[in-house]
Amino acid sequence: MDLQRYAAVVGDANYVIAINRFLIEDLGWLPKAVAITDALYPEQLDGLAQKIVPLPSGIQPHVFFSTNTNDIRKLIAAYWHEQQGGFGKYANPLSPAFVIGSALDRELAKDIGAAHLSVSFPVANRAVIGRGYTGFSGGLYLIEDMVSTIIIGR
Repeated sequence: MDLQRYAAVVGDANYVIAINRFLIEDLGWLPKAVAITDALYPEQLDGLAQKIVPLPSGIQPHVFFSTNTNDIRKLIAAYWHEQQGGFGKYANPLSPAFVIGSALDRELAKDIGAAHLSVSFPVANRAVIGRGYTGFSGGLYLIEDMVSTIIIGR
């Protein structure tokens, strides 16, 4: 089973930068869109975008900044559909897809036909009691949760 996915990552800067790097460098996934939901000063935007875009692998996801969930949904969905190109209705070059964000991003996942995993606040669609996604064990938990989401959606 091929587990490589195109990804959209949504959340605060702490999560997004780390998860984006993990997806690219450790899993070989292809993040196409990253949305940072923090309220930031204009001078902070470029610094954060530089931490995301110039990864050693050369993959350059598009970076969005907004504190409004509906704006993020519209921006990423429009970008995602624009990236489909002129392949017509019989080809979907950005598939399979995966959205990593919060429970608020489930609708975005539906819009782009992607699986969804909530990892940042609010996580209202599953119980998270004794698991975190930091460190080596956290990386294993994250992989386990993502693969479980993929398998459940088959």
